[in-house]
Amino acid sequence: MAPPQLLLANKVAVITGAASTVGKAIAQKFFNNGASVFLADKELDKCRSFADELKKNKDPNDMQVAEAMPCDTSDWLKFRHEIENLKDKHRHLDIFYNNTEFNHISALLSDSKAFENTMAANFQSVLDSINLASAVMKSQNQKGGCILLRSSTMGLLGDVVPSAYSISQAAAIGVIRAKAAELAVHGVRVNAISQHANVHKRMLKSIFPHAEDDHLEHMIKKYMMSRTAANDDVANTAVYLASDYGKSLTGNNLILNGEFAL
Repeated sequence: MAPPQLLLANKVAVITGAASTVGKAIAQKFFNNGASVFLADKELDKCRSFADELKKNKDPNDMQVAEAMPCDTSDWLKFRHEIENLKDKHRHLDIFYNNTEFNHISALLSDSKAFENTMAANFQSVLDSINLASAVMKSQNQKGGCILLRSSTMGLLGDVVPSAYSISQAAAIGVIRAKAAELAVHGVRVNAISQHANVHKRMLKSIFPHAEDDHLEHMIKKYMMSRTAANDDVANTAVYLASDYGKSLTGNNLILNGEFAL
């Protein structure tokens, strides 16, 4: 039997939020497809343990790497130095996946300070992460790279979430499209993946603190689906976009919506 095709052989990938379930699923798929993975998260000990798991069954003669690296997405300039050091050591950076979760901040448009905080938490972090990764990729003696970002379908449901959150999500997708056009000449692709998943009453309660339980249950019944996009689906999509199969895709927001049509 022929060995399985490694879609990301010899690639170097950084995954932020790598201690989360989605981040771990993506790192596992990247590693299984031949990429060296660098697991970035504030919970560094969890990343170290997971890196050890990944390397457990690896051929000792294989040059593939799995390592933890510190990550503070509140200071992108400091994190850029970590990325540049990694690139200098391994000669290239091919894939950057920003798995930082969007902040579900409840804000009214009339509350300008809360609105600014929502935009800073969601829109600005997307722009900063794209600028960071693309600056490193453009400085390489190679053609291009792939930047992937986590997004959310919740922002598309304007009548379900606060308007400030929806606007910050739309702005983030807008900057992804704009940066994709800007970076195309450098061979750097930029895409987002939106995972539509089950929404629990607890999360909706944090957004709508005065809503009654029956109202929350109505939202879930009306807007949520019976089969969600699993973390494994997100990871498979990330592999596809980062591989040669996705080389013609840039500036897109791939919505994994299962049985639910947005």
